[in-house]
Amino acid sequence: MDLTVRGFWGPRKEAPLRLAGRLEGFLRRLQEISGGTLIDWHTAEDGDIALDSEVLADYIVAANPESDAEQMGYTTSLWAQQAGVMRVEVSTTVGGTAEYTGNRIVVTVQPAGDASPAGLAGMAWSALVALAEEWEPDWGDVSDEVTRKAVQTSNGIRRSDPRCGYAVYLSSGRRALVPVDFPGDRTPTRDDGLVIVLPAVGGGFVTVEDVVSLDARLRRAGALDKLPVPMNRSRW
Repeated sequence: MDLTVRGFWGPRKEAPLRLAGRLEGFLRRLQEISGGTLIDWHTAEDGDIALDSEVLADYIVAANPESDAEQMGYTTSLWAQQAGVMRVEVSTTVGGTAEYTGNRIVVTVQPAGDASPAGLAGMAWSALVALAEEWEPDWGDVSDEVTRKAVQTSNGIRRSDPRCGYAVYLSSGRRALVPVDFPGDRTPTRDDGLVIVLPAVGGGFVTVEDVVSLDARLRRAGALDKLPVPMNRSRW
């Protein structure tokens, strides 16, 4: 099962050096979460890259020579591997001001043969907290393709709409709409948001059916409403 840890937000203009600082902070958090094994990061072209803000800023600029990068966002793709456990890819389109496309970061976790479901789940929950705190998105989730399609089909939403996964991140405005008795383990984030890990018997991952049901409940409460389109702010 390939997992994704994702974050999405609306227009937010940020210069390459500011984005590089966020990216460095997030990758260093992933290093800590992995127990110090996700150390050597590489570009999509397999070049080694140092976790240094100025180096990352140069990479962001070089990887986005298009004249509309400031509007559409700066795209990057980096990866690292924990031998025998997982490969992690971090892709971003960030710093953009476009009112219809927004900004996003997607972390793909590809487990290897020695990865345990419980260990993978714990890593994913921690990565969602780190993503929320380093990037300040509007919403985010931990999910896989099966779960995303099930929620989309069952609850009648579009592919780009906010949704719940095995875990969900909600920015401060969305957090305020979460029902008091909504189940799951809650972790407040330093940006006044909230990560909720849906409850699973024995740890690991909740069932797809439960994700669909709990997504519907958050949706009825308004916590998963879309940003206005065209988007006039980065967060709910």
